[in-house]
Amino acid sequence: MESAIVHLEQSVQKADGKLDMIAWQIDAFEKEFEDPGSEISVLRLLRSVHQVTKDYQNLRQEILEVQQLQKQLSDSLKAQLSQRPNFIIANMRLQILSLIFFASVILVRQISAHGRLIEPPSRASMWRYGFDTPHDYNDHECYCGGFTRQWQRNKGKCGICGDAWDAPTPRLHETGGKYGNGVIVRKYRTGSVIPVRVELTANHHGYFEFRTCAMTYKDKEVDQDCLDQHLLRSKNGSIRYYPGPGNKIFEAFYKLPDDLTCAQCVFQWRYVAGNNWGDCGNGTGAVGCGPQEEFRACADITIGDDVEPLPPAEPPIPKSVPGEKSPTEPTLVPEPSGSYWLFSVIIAGTCLLVVLAAMALLYAYYYHSGRAKKWLMARRLTPESPPVAPPRHKKHNTSNAPLQL
Repeated sequence: MESAIVHLEQSVQKADGKLDMIAWQIDAFEKEFEDPGSEISVLRLLRSVHQVTKDYQNLRQEILEVQQLQKQLSDSLKAQLSQRPNFIIANMRLQILSLIFFASVILVRQISAHGRLIEPPSRASMWRYGFDTPHDYNDHECYCGGFTRQWQRNKGKCGICGDAWDAPTPRLHETGGKYGNGVIVRKYRTGSVIPVRVELTANHHGYFEFRTCAMTYKDKEVDQDCLDQHLLRSKNGSIRYYPGPGNKIFEAFYKLPDDLTCAQCVFQWRYVAGNNWGDCGNGTGAVGCGPQEEFRACADITIGDDVEPLPPAEPPIPKSVPGEKSPTEPTLVPEPSGSYWLFSVIIAGTCLLVVLAAMALLYAYYYHSGRAKKWLMARRLTPESPPVAPPRHKKHNTSNAPLQL
């Protein structure tokens, strides 16, 4: 029973997405017809009709599946009532609660606000404008995972591009995710005023805000703190844009920072709805006060002319091992203990003596070398006295002398 309810809910969600897609395609094509400057070829017309027909056939299949699931629910309910009459009341209560919950989920989906950033095209919607990127058919539902998930589970936190805060990283619409491919959709001049367009498919008032931040390395996403430093202002100086009533495209003009150039900047759209009742902080309550449903979207843009490309990756931070010195860490030389001034005096004196000796040798060589040479030559030319032979003594023959006793 519970699994059938889950399948029914998923089928209704798919059918809801298909209906919204068909409505968007028909609306876009009608706008092209209304524009007198647009040229619509027969081939484009046939392709659009073929695509709408294909989507309609898929929608019919989804509706048939929903009908089959409804029939299975009805048959299951009849079987339980016939087989176990003793538990009719308990089963009826459980099923009624399940159906009430399911109906509330569908009702919440119908009354939730929906919107998308279309100029500059966001990462989720850029495929609708000719970019070869993955298709996100739910690009109008980047609402931080839903009101309950954002404010009860994640305490109001949200991903910078509308993904749920507790979603696994990299999140789908952030750099490195399925839709965050780093494709540049627009190039602007520094400090220029740019058009910004947002399409609301379910308007619940509130306001828009726009931010931007430069990426420092390729494939490294920015954070919300950096985006908050460049909160854009419109031509009249206001920060927030309050859309009027109706489900349509809203256009505004915002000025880029005068001191910001980047090869890749993240342009963020933030939409805070105003259809929930909450505490206004002054002891009263009203619609639009307190926590509200939020939408966010990101687009990749370039600001400036002839900007240098981003570095390929952030340089890795070397990990220090205990006991191992870093190559950039200065080596500390231990200071000698005791009085080391005596060694300095001795070394200085020795160096002075060596210098004086070298100067004395140079002086003697240049000024007294001639005298030294003459003195050496004079010693060589002086005749030496012949050697005197030692005196000769007469040897006496003592072999025939008688021995004396």
